[in-house]
Amino acid sequence: MRSTAAGLKFDGLKHVLSEAVRGAPYDVILQSLLEEARRLIGQQAWAALYLLAAPANELRMAASAGLPAAFADALARLPVGPEEASCGRAAHSGQVVVVEDVLAEPLLQPYLPLAAQHGVRSCWSFPLHSPGGRVLGTLAFFHAAPNAPDAALAGEIGYFTDLLALLTERHLREQENAARHAAAERELAAMAEESERRRRLYETVLSNSPDLAYVFDLEHRFTYANAVLLQMWGKTFEEAIGKTCWELGYEPWHAAMHDREIEQVKATKAPIRGDVPFNGTFGRRIYDYIFVPILGPDGEVEAIAGTTRDVTDRKRFEEALQEENHRKDEFLAMLAHELRNPLAPISAAAQVLRLAPNNPDKVRQYSEVISRQVNHMTTLVNDLLDVSRVTRGMVQLEKAPVDVKSVVTSAAEQVHPLLESGRHTLVLQLGSAPAGVLGDRARLIQVTANLLANAAKYTPPGGHITLSLRVEDGLVRIAVQDDGNGIESALLPHIFDLFVQGKRTPDRAQGGLGLGLALVKNIVTMHGGQVAAHSDGPGTGSCFTVVLPVAAQLPHPAAPAAGATPPDASSRALRILLVDDNVDAAATLSALLAEAGHQVQAINDPRDALEAALGDPPEVFILDIGMPLIDGHALARQLRAQPALAGALYVALTGYGQSSDRESSRQAGFDHHFVKPVEAAGLLAALANL
Repeated sequence: MRSTAAGLKFDGLKHVLSEAVRGAPYDVILQSLLEEARRLIGQQAWAALYLLAAPANELRMAASAGLPAAFADALARLPVGPEEASCGRAAHSGQVVVVEDVLAEPLLQPYLPLAAQHGVRSCWSFPLHSPGGRVLGTLAFFHAAPNAPDAALAGEIGYFTDLLALLTERHLREQENAARHAAAERELAAMAEESERRRRLYETVLSNSPDLAYVFDLEHRFTYANAVLLQMWGKTFEEAIGKTCWELGYEPWHAAMHDREIEQVKATKAPIRGDVPFNGTFGRRIYDYIFVPILGPDGEVEAIAGTTRDVTDRKRFEEALQEENHRKDEFLAMLAHELRNPLAPISAAAQVLRLAPNNPDKVRQYSEVISRQVNHMTTLVNDLLDVSRVTRGMVQLEKAPVDVKSVVTSAAEQVHPLLESGRHTLVLQLGSAPAGVLGDRARLIQVTANLLANAAKYTPPGGHITLSLRVEDGLVRIAVQDDGNGIESALLPHIFDLFVQGKRTPDRAQGGLGLGLALVKNIVTMHGGQVAAHSDGPGTGSCFTVVLPVAAQLPHPAAPAAGATPPDASSRALRILLVDDNVDAAATLSALLAEAGHQVQAINDPRDALEAALGDPPEVFILDIGMPLIDGHALARQLRAQPALAGALYVALTGYGQSSDRESSRQAGFDHHFVKPVEAAGLLAALANL
């Protein structure tokens, strides 16, 4: 078959090319070219352009001219291969495939019903080759009559296929570029979104962090500062960024130090840290900081990042802890000294008594030495136990209406020997107004006596001490004023703390452990009162004031019981079984009881106590509580369980004197509870009442 007589219509092609140059849409240009191709062959022919979809290995119809819609839909996708229809074979081989009569083509058997329905008898397929030789698709023509193109027509159709291939490749390249551009834009958008998300995240974290965060550039200028740092500077972001430490008003030494540190980080590529005081809007604070290098892709330092933390409270706590540890160390050294002081005369007195056992004057003299020193040690130990119990809240006050005047006079009587030994003059100014409080009488006497003793210790011999008592505004005020050493201003705020004392003379003539004022404060606080100290400095004396709320009623003095007489410690001799695993303690107490006229059997192993008691039942058991193998409580229960021993008097002897310890002794069956070292008069009085 030849083309129409007119051949190619260059005017039509020029119009199509002009549209292509002006950037007309690809599908519009395809449609125009297919129409021109139909005119070339004749209007009785239909034309279709297929493009190769490489991944699916099939042809897909991109445009058509003259095809009925049903026919176009049926042939919208065609497989590619050597045994396929003409378009599939042309795309596979890259050669023109002409089927002159579809009825005579075995490979078109599946398509014959469709061809018969639409009156198609021949099909020509021309491959579209890109300039690089790649097959892009096929140009197909369908005819109602069997025929084939001659060489001239095939050449003219080839012009169309080349033009379609150029336009298609340009279109595919544009699609690929557009796809890559869209993908790049999506990737950039995703990166920007992720970057913004991270910026918001980091900015939220840094802005809400109590730590200061910042970045320096290589010229030491701030390029970032978080909110708390700006707040500390008292500046906005715009006012601070781009400035150096010098320009932001840092002290010269401080700015110069950071300049050196930034240069060190740049040179070493290693972090550096330190701590520094700074005066900002938060006041003078102490900050711990670290500078770290920010390295670029080439491994060189691009910037220096830093974080700073306020460690003022931690530093103060550490300093306070160190000071407390220092005070504890001093206290332990002082405790050792104070305990050695009485031990030395006790040891010396024991040596004298060993050398002169038959000299009554020396025995009496050095026995009194031992007794005084033991009393002193007992006072030291009691002070320690009192402070421990009170500060841990293990003391329960036995509150009742108390006359403070009687408290003051009783306290003055207690410290009279100390005042007398120091030749101090004590003046009591008690006033005439009633002074009653609700409190624990014994503890309030202890408070007042401690204040008087403290004044005596720190007042040189011959000094003056005044104790005044006033009632005003619903409060009772006890003031102890002295003209002694006074208190240094640095010590005054801590005078009621544990392990705090004023300076002592080298001979430590004042004695004591310095726990009295801590005990005073705790006891007064437990009474709902307040205690204060005042001094104008060393050599000016001091004044301690206790303030307690007034009670509505004063106690009525208790009338002595009719016929009451003091116990007679030597009323009659008793049979006593003493059980104590401490051989020396058992021996000395046995000697004391024997001197008082009692018959004493001492046993050191509690396992032997039951057999000894049943052999000769005693009238009194004195049992040490803290014994190995069998403690005193268990032993008392065993002994009480025996009918022959149930009626005896049971006395507990222990180093524990708290109310809970006394209650434990009572529950174990003891009648009396004595704390070591035992006061001989009290023990003998308890025995005299049997």
